[in-house]
Amino acid sequence: MEEKESIFNYIDKNIQRNGKLSDKFDLSRYKHLKPNDLRFADGMIDYCIVAEEDDNAIKMLLETMQNLEDNEENLTMSLLAVDNYYAENPKKTILASIDNFLKLIIDDAKGGIHQFSAPLIHKWALYMMLFGKEIETVKIGIALMGLFPLEGEDKIIELLEKLSLCEEFTKYTSIALNNAPNSNEIKFRLAKKLSSYGKIILVDDLEPNTEEIREWLLCNGCENEASNGWIAINIAKKIDIPQMIHNRNLSEDELGGLYNIVEALIEEGPQAGMSVYEQKEELFNEIVNQYNNFKANIMYLHLIAIIKEYCEDEEFECDAYKKINDILNSNEIKDIIKNEIDNGNELAEYTFISRYIDDFDIYENVFNAFKNNSKQNMGCLGYLFENTTNIDELLETLKKVIDLKEVEGEPEPIIDFGGSIDLIAIIQYLAEYPFLGTDFVIAGLKSKTMHPRNAALRTIIDWQKKNNTNELPEEIKNAVIELKSKEVIKSYKEMINEILDIEEDLSNYQEPEVIYGVGKEESTGVNIFDGDIDTLFADIIRFRGKDYFDNKMIHHCELSNSKYIAYVQGTDFSTEYKVVISVNKENEITDMDCDCPYQSNCKHEYATLLHIRDKYNK
Repeated sequence: MEEKESIFNYIDKNIQRNGKLSDKFDLSRYKHLKPNDLRFADGMIDYCIVAEEDDNAIKMLLETMQNLEDNEENLTMSLLAVDNYYAENPKKTILASIDNFLKLIIDDAKGGIHQFSAPLIHKWALYMMLFGKEIETVKIGIALMGLFPLEGEDKIIELLEKLSLCEEFTKYTSIALNNAPNSNEIKFRLAKKLSSYGKIILVDDLEPNTEEIREWLLCNGCENEASNGWIAINIAKKIDIPQMIHNRNLSEDELGGLYNIVEALIEEGPQAGMSVYEQKEELFNEIVNQYNNFKANIMYLHLIAIIKEYCEDEEFECDAYKKINDILNSNEIKDIIKNEIDNGNELAEYTFISRYIDDFDIYENVFNAFKNNSKQNMGCLGYLFENTTNIDELLETLKKVIDLKEVEGEPEPIIDFGGSIDLIAIIQYLAEYPFLGTDFVIAGLKSKTMHPRNAALRTIIDWQKKNNTNELPEEIKNAVIELKSKEVIKSYKEMINEILDIEEDLSNYQEPEVIYGVGKEESTGVNIFDGDIDTLFADIIRFRGKDYFDNKMIHHCELSNSKYIAYVQGTDFSTEYKVVISVNKENEITDMDCDCPYQSNCKHEYATLLHIRDKYNK
């Protein structure tokens, strides 16, 4: 087995010139994952999951610290002791035990016992941060470093900042950085580089002590890849949004940030939101006051629509609700919405907003626009199914959009939505239309992956209940019978038995292990030989890539297993980059990868595409 490099080295070499981690960075190699294990986002376990205390870890750490010596061999062996413990106990975490562990060290120093040497602990912490090959080892090193002042320790501060870029460690580095003289400035700088649980932690810790920080928190602070609801209420309270936007013409960016915060507050999860926010009436009034600036802005209309819904659901009476109701029911807004729908713009959004307007029939407008560009407007399916007066016409239109053969295969325990999201939605909507759209339901029954089968079986059960009968159309019944002999998921087998009115003891049935996320790779839709590859690249990138191609800087290119692998000369003589272009059986580009520092869709990839067209498209 290949020897793993230290986690810090792996992080360090993946830091790009923009100060962020490369998109290729993947900490999972250090997480002891089995092939079918769920992949959690970095930092999620420590942020969301209640951890169990680990007395054995504390015992091991205390014994190791008591035997520390000021030499490289001892410090290395002490580091290995921690690494080995977590390699042998991969499900153990230090989170629940770290506070008690640090308290023991602090009490030892305060009590003058001195069974632990502070200078040696400092060195050992640094060793674990720099050379640890187990995630928990690095966390322990960071936590121990948090016991020491960082005044004048620029190198250690830089080390902590680099570790912070990996969001698995941000919870720990944020605490350690409290000892830095410019802690808030550092955390603000880092928060702008992170996007998930690390960003959540840093935003929670940020002090909004400058106008720059407050403005960033309004525009960008809430949005993250985990859940905006984790930090919306904290941001709303930190920056006093009503006061901040009072008598101010918001920019598009400010409106977007405000939308993210308000939406998350209304959704009430995973943290409490609007229910604990005491300034909601003032906030709603300030949002209404922005009407003249944004009345034709779809995001603004969506925002006031969800505020209206909140007020109605919570029976929250305020002047803002009455004003919003008048705005949404005005002829001005109705005309704006109809015009945008007729032009085929943002159908899903405008149909959502139309739900909050009284006596506003736009079905024909929506359906006509949908027929003109169905693939791009599947988000308005719910509206179409709920409001249609001609379900057959709608289903015929959908048959031209959905490839019902695409999902077919032997039923397997695979959770992968792939290209089946739209099919699943259609099947679920058909539950309200007994025995119509059977082609879609049969396609779901024949699906290789789990969710279309689940949706189809549940819809059939709903049909039977609505019609108060076990009778089924022949083609549906035959498809269910065929699935019975092949189905592998226990709960699905039980649904099949319910549909067919069969009694079967499945108490001892052992279903196979579920496999996550092994779907069909997505295509860019761009054919490598005759598609418009220019749409994938910025103008300046195409210009530079063409220059590379013209100067024959592609050293070598070969085709192997649907992948074109090329080696491209870099700007420096001693630099070479590897480019991999993946295609599907239709020669559509499914992935492009280059190991240069540029984040994605770089000049080396563009040059390689031009080279491939020149070499292979004969």
